[in-house]
Amino acid sequence: MNEWIARLTALAVRPWLLAFSLLLLHLGLLQGVTTPVGRGLIVGHLGSVLLWQPLVRQDRKLGAGALLAALVIVAGLGLFMSWGLALLWMLVLAGLIGAELFRHPVGRERMSFWCAEAYLIVALVALTLPQLLPVEARPTDLLGNVVSLMAPLLLMLVPTFVRKLARTREQMALDFVGGLVIVLVLSGVLLGALALMFVSGLEYIPALLQSLGIMAICLLLLGWAWNPGQGAGLSLAIARHALSGGAPFSHWLDEVARLATGDNGPEVLLEGAVTRMLAWPGIEGADWRVIVEGQEQGGFVGRIATRRSRLQHGAVEIGLHTRYELAPMHLWQMDLMVRLLSEFHAAKEQSRRLQSLSYLRAVHETGARMTHEVKNLLQSIDTLCFAMAQAERDGRSEALQSLLSRQLPMISQRLHEALERIRQPEATDVREGDAEQWWLAVRERLSGERVVFELDGNLAGARLPVLLFDTVAENLVRNALDKPADKERGGEAPNIRVTLKANDASCVLQVEDDGVPLDGDRADLLFVRPLPSDRGLGIGLYQASRLAESLDYRLYLAENKRGCVRFELARTLNSQV
Repeated sequence: MNEWIARLTALAVRPWLLAFSLLLLHLGLLQGVTTPVGRGLIVGHLGSVLLWQPLVRQDRKLGAGALLAALVIVAGLGLFMSWGLALLWMLVLAGLIGAELFRHPVGRERMSFWCAEAYLIVALVALTLPQLLPVEARPTDLLGNVVSLMAPLLLMLVPTFVRKLARTREQMALDFVGGLVIVLVLSGVLLGALALMFVSGLEYIPALLQSLGIMAICLLLLGWAWNPGQGAGLSLAIARHALSGGAPFSHWLDEVARLATGDNGPEVLLEGAVTRMLAWPGIEGADWRVIVEGQEQGGFVGRIATRRSRLQHGAVEIGLHTRYELAPMHLWQMDLMVRLLSEFHAAKEQSRRLQSLSYLRAVHETGARMTHEVKNLLQSIDTLCFAMAQAERDGRSEALQSLLSRQLPMISQRLHEALERIRQPEATDVREGDAEQWWLAVRERLSGERVVFELDGNLAGARLPVLLFDTVAENLVRNALDKPADKERGGEAPNIRVTLKANDASCVLQVEDDGVPLDGDRADLLFVRPLPSDRGLGIGLYQASRLAESLDYRLYLAENKRGCVRFELARTLNSQV
């Protein structure tokens, strides 16, 4: 029995079965639904519609009870069929065909159902509804004759437009909303025509045309109000109400977003968001639990109820205490809220971790900067000790005393400045000194057989930030001295030239060597982040560049080619204006 039913219901995807059922309906309407022949045709029509119907899946097994109930319903409709009952059935069938119509995106498939829908509309207004009117108010037989001639053409077009329906019912769902709209529009047109006939005394066809025009105008106005072009029509309001289910979803989301943008921690965000869930209809209490870095945190607000719905996403788990079971729509919305809350909580935790990392980075940079500063001071002290030993061996006590009187105060001053920067890492108040005195001191401190110093301009009255120029000059000269020998030049070490250009506005420091150029990648990242090397951590030039930016100076690589690698330290254009 079930195999036989399955074979018959498999025919439902074929449009000719729909056309056959409509043909039986048309013949029954022509014979009269109250006559025995007409009722027999209507019963056959109902049976074929049951085979075509898209409501029951093809793989579903029907029991004897379901088959018996279907037979009883069909027999009852056949025995008690009237024109009013036929009108109601045709409206239901029009809605069912409309629900099937809107789920087919292909034009040929849709045209088949459009033809079936058109036949039902014509049959309703020309064959069925006039039979419910008084005899004197019925239209002439001309309308029925025209419909009788047009109906076979429409019914022939139903199976003609579709060659093969490849889709099955399980792959697509019926558009019941579209079917309901068709039923409501048809009901409005028919009832409007009847109302105009009895109220205004119009004949059937003029009343039908006026009712159709009024319905068309109403649909046009409704279509404009649905989407007026500004994105704020009825469609948006209905969509918001359908998605929120009448619950304060948007208000909760606004509150959570406000909490997320504040300076509070993730614990405050989680507690505030869960507390605001109590405004949801039916929720009497809520508990939460979150695991952060292996530690569990949680809390509870409200009161305990008989039912608890558990929702979890990521590290956040929330239990909702309700007196009754939540509706599927509300449960879906609550699950969406927990997902959003989990993402907000994760963002807050990430922000906290980034803040901790920024603190650690500041400590690391400060320590690295001070380590590099101490290293430079130690190199200066080593140079001073070597000069003292040479002066004692040569018996130049006056020169030794003069050297100590110049260098020791400078080293002491740099140590004090380093100590101040440890206490206030963001301070940019660096002492400015006489450019001529700095030039003489740096020549004595960094002079060597491969280092040449050149002065371009007059230093009289010129001033410069001593700490910045000391740091940049020592870093650049030490890096150039540590460069490997150039094999193309016979393994010779690079020569270094330090140039100080003085003008009325400021001083420009240039350090140039004739060694190998820097790689392209290292040259691009030279002042962006520390670049570790074989001889150090690569923090010197990075910190020197940061210090230069704080003092409105710029340290950059002006030339990078074989035989000429030149760095420049100059005041920025904004500060020179």
